[in-house]
Amino acid sequence: MAKVAVSLPSKWGIETPQEVKDNILKRQPPTQTANWFSDPTSPLFGFPEKVTGDSVWYGKDLEKAPEKWIHHLSQDEIDEIDNAVQKFLSSKTPLIRLAERDSKDLFPLPIFGQTLQEKRNTNILNGPGLWLVRGFPIHKYNAEEV
Repeated sequence: MAKVAVSLPSKWGIETPQEVKDNILKRQPPTQTANWFSDPTSPLFGFPEKVTGDSVWYGKDLEKAPEKWIHHLSQDEIDEIDNAVQKFLSSKTPLIRLAERDSKDLFPLPIFGQTLQEKRNTNILNGPGLWLVRGFPIHKYNAEEV
């Protein structure tokens, strides 16, 4: 059986295998391109070029200090979250609204919200990049509430 090679013209927006190869060969190595970390159009803009400090960790280090990255909800925090869920559901507001910057009135967390903001700064942005919350009674909620 003879093999037939089919080439689609690139004018259709589909690169031929040769065009793919040629385009790869034309690319410059990263060291010769603009700095990806300082170019505002780059997806890596704003990221550090080298990860250092608390962002560098090993599992054994996290095991030694679980209090730094595991948070056990207090009853007051659980009650606050529950009240926020009930308020939001009773408002009949579309869930997508919670993604807006001014949504604090839709899902008020005056106490736990401060903890979330603190852990965002200390753990997520300037720490190991993780934070585990334990103790939420998920079994008390239905699918819509979750």
